[in-house]
Amino acid sequence: MFKIWKFRKWCLPLAVVGIALAGRSAAQAATVSWNNPAGGDFDEPKNWSTGAVPGNADVVAITLPGTYDVKLTFGHTVAGLVVGGTNARPTLNLNGALTVSNAATINPTGTVALTFAGTLTAKTTTVAGTLNWAAGRLKGIYNVTTTGQLNANGASQRTLVGTINNSGKFNWISPGPSSSIGKDEIPFSTLNNRGIFTVAAGAKGTDTLSNIQINNTSTGTLSVQSGTLQINGDNDKSQGINNGTINVATGAILAKAGGTYTLSGGTHVTGGGTLRLNGGKLIVASPVTVPGIVELDPLAETDGGAALNIASGGKFNWTGGVINSTGPLNILKGAQFNMSTSFGKTLNTTINNSGIFNWKDFQEISASTGRKAVINNLVGGVFNTEPVNETLADVDFNNAGTLNLGGSGKAGRLGLSTLFTQSATGVLNVNIGGDFVGFGAISLAGYPNSVVRLAGTLNVTFVGGFTPKPTDSVKVVWYRNYSGAFSKVNIIGGRAMRPVYTAHDGVSLRLIGLRPAYKITASKTTAQAVADSVQLDFSDVLDAASASDPAHYSVEVNGRSVAVQSAGYNAVTHSVTLGLNPGALQAGDEVVVRWNDVRDEQNNIVAGQQSNIAK
Repeated sequence: MFKIWKFRKWCLPLAVVGIALAGRSAAQAATVSWNNPAGGDFDEPKNWSTGAVPGNADVVAITLPGTYDVKLTFGHTVAGLVVGGTNARPTLNLNGALTVSNAATINPTGTVALTFAGTLTAKTTTVAGTLNWAAGRLKGIYNVTTTGQLNANGASQRTLVGTINNSGKFNWISPGPSSSIGKDEIPFSTLNNRGIFTVAAGAKGTDTLSNIQINNTSTGTLSVQSGTLQINGDNDKSQGINNGTINVATGAILAKAGGTYTLSGGTHVTGGGTLRLNGGKLIVASPVTVPGIVELDPLAETDGGAALNIASGGKFNWTGGVINSTGPLNILKGAQFNMSTSFGKTLNTTINNSGIFNWKDFQEISASTGRKAVINNLVGGVFNTEPVNETLADVDFNNAGTLNLGGSGKAGRLGLSTLFTQSATGVLNVNIGGDFVGFGAISLAGYPNSVVRLAGTLNVTFVGGFTPKPTDSVKVVWYRNYSGAFSKVNIIGGRAMRPVYTAHDGVSLRLIGLRPAYKITASKTTAQAVADSVQLDFSDVLDAASASDPAHYSVEVNGRSVAVQSAGYNAVTHSVTLGLNPGALQAGDEVVVRWNDVRDEQNNIVAGQQSNIAK
């Protein structure tokens, strides 16, 4: 008991002493008020209510009614800061460093302005008025209220160490050519935007955010009105999440390099400007529609599990990098997908094209090992390639729209390694000539497990001065395995040819000229005066309707035109018997027969030819 009592005896005086010390410390904290309505120097003692410059333990109150400027040139540390009040419209100009140990408040009528040498450090700063950040350094937490305004105007460098929570207006207006806000310490600083963050860098200017995480919340709007907002960061760091509105005006650019940025639920993209991905990763976690331009550069990557839609009038420009997502990339009607440069391009998702897909320059699109990639050219979609050898490696291609291989008057070639499918609505337009003769406009021949599925229309144009001979076999689609057939084949500006599906080093599709085995002879009955006729024996099966129309034939006997009275088609023998007027033929007559718009069973035109028949 004695020991316990002795302990309490010593403990009680110590507690009392502690309370007394704490009370004395609190008593030392005082509010020091500005008292010069004309403004003046922070370091002038007579400008303060105590007749002394505020010290470490003082709360500074610049709340004197009136409009005036207070200039701080040298470094100071104070306990607290209040700027602005009833009828008080002061401006505190920081040309030096001001450290606030606790809270700072800029009331709605107050203004704090930082110049090139200015620094403001505070645990928490409430900005209900105006904070002009022309240059210098902000450190701590800055809460911009709905009445507050943070202005980072002018072409200069700024440093943020801490967090800006913006519920009001954050304006970054600079005339160019460059301006920046950066973080020179680890970890990243943070901008949480719940209000309006506006960037205007001039027509050719660039404003750069470096190592600052940007979270644009559901009530926030990030608006790039002119110039470029460049966001830089570390590749393995998150650069923030967007749940709000991103507005990029036409002609303006929002560019991202390094780090990972996520477009999450609630993301709404407006404006006709450009989202440029020149590094790092963009994750599309919720469906997003872009009305302007998306640019994917060689060091950048898209990812995520939701659809990225390019709206009518918009563009997706792919110069390199990785499209890597479980959600599709949808090029909507009226939009464009433009692919250029020879940099490598990796596709690990599905592209659905209902607009215009332009593939320029020699290049390859490949899927990563074990990944699935598909390009669907949908009904109404147009897919254009340049007159070069393009390649899809481990990428399936499905054509229900229009596929144009080669430029105007020039041949092109598309190589694949897995699957090419053309459906009934698909149209394949190929130019054959030059270096691509004999190799196929579409080729999968080097891959034993590749498959071609055919339907729809094939249109072939011979270019570059190439004209096939009657015995030529011109390869159009080269493959190992196939199913189906083109429902219609048209030879544009050339002689009539027909498709033949045959095995050759596997299976290949070729265009074969009409065989010279067509034989045109007079029948045995043509000598009879009552039953004059000419029989044409064809090697192919003809379309019965066109072959049986006498208007499609003309006959000359000894140079004189003779009327064709009838045309009878025999589907078994592939022969056409032309009935002439009685007495039209005599022994020894020279007969010339021509035909026009006669079609075969696949609706291909059998060219109008002539042959002399000696009867």
